[in-house]
This record gives sequence, C-alpha cells and structure tokens, in this order.
Amino acid sequence: MITITLTADSMLRLWKTAKGFEPLRTDCIISRSDGPDLDRILTLQMRSWYVGQLMNGQLRDLPLTDIGPTLSFDEKTAGCVSALLPERCLRVASADCDKWERPAIIINDRECADAVAQTNPFARAGEARPVAIVDSGRLTLYPATGGTTPRIMAVMLPDSDDIYRLTPSMLASIGASVSNLFPSDP
Repeated sequence: MITITLTADSMLRLWKTAKGFEPLRTDCIISRSDGPDLDRILTLQMRSWYVGQLMNGQLRDLPLTDIGPTLSFDEKTAGCVSALLPERCLRVASADCDKWERPAIIINDRECADAVAQTNPFARAGEARPVAIVDSGRLTLYPATGGTTPRIMAVMLPDSDDIYRLTPSMLASIGASVSNLFPSDP
C-alpha cells in the first residue's frame, strides 16, 4: 500500500486546507488583540484524529509495518513461541509464517474459545489453522514457527509525534487528496 510520510508542520498545513482554514483571505484586514491559538487547537484535533484512525480504522486502510524481524521470539512452552511487542505497536494486523498453510487467526481476547483451546495440547492450533494471541503487550504464536522469522504486520505509532504516516484512504477521510500535499507555494 502507498504510504505518505509527513512532518507535523506539513500535516498541519494539509489539515488547515482540508478543514477550510486556508488559504487565508488577503483582500481584507482584521485586527484583534485576543484569540485562541488556532495552530495548537488544530494540532490537538489532528493528532487525536490520527491516533483514532490507527486505533479504530479498517486495517486495509492503514499503514502497516512488518515487525517480525525486530521481535525476539522465545519458546514459552512446546508448540508455541512468544515475544514482547514494541511499545509503539497499537494493533497486530496479521501473522504469517512460511511453515504455515495460511495466515494466523488474530485473537485479542484471551478468554475466547480459540484462545482457551491453545492451553490444551490436543486442541491447540496447527499449521493448517494457526492462531496468534495478542495479550498485555505480548504476541504468542501457535504453532511454533520452527526457527523461521514470521511476518507480523502491525499498526505502529511513529517513533516521533512529529511524524504522520498516511494512506490515500486516510487522506480521503479528512477531505484531502494527494494533490493537496504539494501546494504551489511561491
């Protein structure tokens, strides 16, 4: 999927344009001695929207990162491997391994039937129907990956609050288009 990375300043300019705060009128003069800090208000709204998109948006519309190579998997018990997720990992979108016949079913509720079944060696997931359990910042994969590095696609919060990774679907949801990313500034 195409992703566009913007700085906070670039995102704020785009946000202002998409929300109708720019371009400014230059055919009149208004003078005030008070007023809200519009950039600060819009930056808070913009960041809230962005994090909300990452937390609740459709996975197919979000920028995904393969975190598999960065994870340190350990064999917790026979039949599974487990790793701590990075601090900025918001959601696991998919888990796959060359050893498996298909991608894993992602489970976020340790109390659901598929998660509970993993405690039973006779009901535990196998290569035909793998399971990935995300619980308390830990990812557990059933069955074990056999030493191969799994592909774990995740929704990640950027390393800095000054970075925004956006997809065309995210841009469309704020009323912006890719052409708005490159305004014709003199």
